[in-house]
Amino acid sequence: MRIFVIKKYLIKELFKRNYSLTKNDKEECLKYAEFSLDKKQEILKYELFDRLSNKKFIDDFNKYERLLHVIESAKRREIVGFKYQPQKWLDFGNNIAINKYYHEYWKYIEDVLKKYGVWNKILELDRKGTFKKKLQLLYNDKPIQNIEVRELLNDLYPELEF
Repeated sequence: MRIFVIKKYLIKELFKRNYSLTKNDKEECLKYAEFSLDKKQEILKYELFDRLSNKKFIDDFNKYERLLHVIESAKRREIVGFKYQPQKWLDFGNNIAINKYYHEYWKYIEDVLKKYGVWNKILELDRKGTFKKKLQLLYNDKPIQNIEVRELLNDLYPELEF
C-alpha cells in the first residue's frame, strides 16, 4: 500500500515539473489498461495532467476528477472514467442529473453536453422521460454553481470558454 501511495505522489510531482507523456508511455500504459477501469482512469488522469498549462491544478485534481470524466466523455463522445458501457448515454445522463456531486457543476456539464451533441443524444434515448424528470428536480432545486473550478476548466478546455 505504501509503495502505491509513493508512486502516485512521485508521478504527480513529475507532472508538476513539466514532465510530458511520450508516445511510448501511452503505449505501455495501454497494454495494461484494457484489463482494468482503474488503469484506464489513471491513464486519463495523466493525459489531463499533461494537457494542463498551469501545473498548480494538479494538487486539486482529485477534487474534480469525476467532473472531468463527464467533460472528457462528452468531448470524446464515449463514456470514459466510469463503469458504464461506452455508449450508455441515458444511464450516464440519469446518473449525473440525480447525483448531488454534479449539481454544483451543472451549468458547466449542461453546456458541455450540448456543445458536443451528447445532450440531444440523451434526450433522444429518454423515451420514458426519466432524464427530463430528474432535470426538472435539479432545475427546481437551483443549486449554487461552483466557480472555483472555472480556472481549471478554462486551462484544460480553452475551446469551451467557461
